[in-house]
Amino acid sequence: MLLNPLNIASFFIISMPFLLVTGPFFSDLGIVIVDIIFIYFLLKNKDFSIFKNSLFITLLIFNFYISLRSIFAEDFFLSFKSAFPYFRFIFFSFAVLYFLKKQDYLIKYFSISLVLTVVVLCIDAIIQYLLGYNLIGYTIDNPDKLNGLFGSEAVLGSYLIRLLPLTIVSYFVLFKNKLNTSFHLLLIFFISLVIFLSGSRTSFALLIIFIILYFFLFKNIRKYILLGLLFLIFTIVFASFFNNKVSHSIYYNIKDPIRTIFNEDRAVLRDNLKDKKIIIFTQVYHSHYETAFNMFKHNKIFGVGNKMYRKLCNKDEYFVNDFSCTTHPHNFYLQVLAENGLIGFIILASIFFYISYLILREIWQRNINNRSLISDYSIILLVGMFLNLWPIAPSGNVFNNWLSILIYMPLGFYFYFIKLKK
Repeated sequence: MLLNPLNIASFFIISMPFLLVTGPFFSDLGIVIVDIIFIYFLLKNKDFSIFKNSLFITLLIFNFYISLRSIFAEDFFLSFKSAFPYFRFIFFSFAVLYFLKKQDYLIKYFSISLVLTVVVLCIDAIIQYLLGYNLIGYTIDNPDKLNGLFGSEAVLGSYLIRLLPLTIVSYFVLFKNKLNTSFHLLLIFFISLVIFLSGSRTSFALLIIFIILYFFLFKNIRKYILLGLLFLIFTIVFASFFNNKVSHSIYYNIKDPIRTIFNEDRAVLRDNLKDKKIIIFTQVYHSHYETAFNMFKHNKIFGVGNKMYRKLCNKDEYFVNDFSCTTHPHNFYLQVLAENGLIGFIILASIFFYISYLILREIWQRNINNRSLISDYSIILLVGMFLNLWPIAPSGNVFNNWLSILIYMPLGFYFYFIKLKK
């Protein structure tokens, strides 16, 4: 029967790369349906093995904590409706794992869906970059940004970098390629080019970190990585001499961030930042971060509650300047410090440091002991989780539904390949 619950859940998982392109509504609806079917099977089969997973328990404790904290927030309803439903992303990760094990075809068709979606997005974005409009007529609204099929949303770079590791793994699933060949690097550098052209500085910074980690993890393809990087850099620099758009992309992604951080000429916010030698990323971000830190200093243990940054940022004890107020402070860790306090921060930071430990241990094993403790697929996905939680970069709202799907979806595949190796 085609419309049995297993097939319905598999359909939405396979469709998720495309649904994410359409925006948050259909992708969020998809994970809710997958979660409902997943919970139905757990109850039907009395399968509660999920509660033996330490990460699942840790994330549930985090969800319980932020929900409980919301009860005491200044605006209970606004805070609670952000905190309590967060469990749907946690369950979605393990639902992906569950259905991957149940449906043999799921990994293959998901891989086709993801690789095809990413390739189409990249081709469409390059067309938009060259012509000024893409395949469905979307034009470039912001000269610094390239959004392709995402329309007015500046998320192309974020989508590509956060799903890049899972895209590489999907490529290997489909083509059974080995890491000692250079073919998959063409896909990586093709996506890298679009991330650079997209104008997302955070995504470009995360891409650099990804390439560095990839270089140290896979020593048998290092010469291909270096050659590919040199060719990509040469191509971009050479093109900048003949194309003003490419020249502007180099300025916007590389030169301007450095100039902004170390420039002492502060025409904007001069009164507020005149004694600062270094500004964190931009003057606007710097203001967000100071405001968030002020919230933390006044609410160190428990924070002010989910989504309360936007409500409280103009209070005298938190306010820094006219750039203080926005929907969130644009950094995962400062947001959690401000809204969830030290308790929430310790949980998030502990997960990041544990992932960091696993990656560093694997780098040591592969380079010093010439052996691996984790499969290639799993370590690539682990690098993706590392990038998703990287602290020193501007970021979106950590509780945003669209972004949360990008963060949590690869986790299910990571556990799948870990169990597959065992």
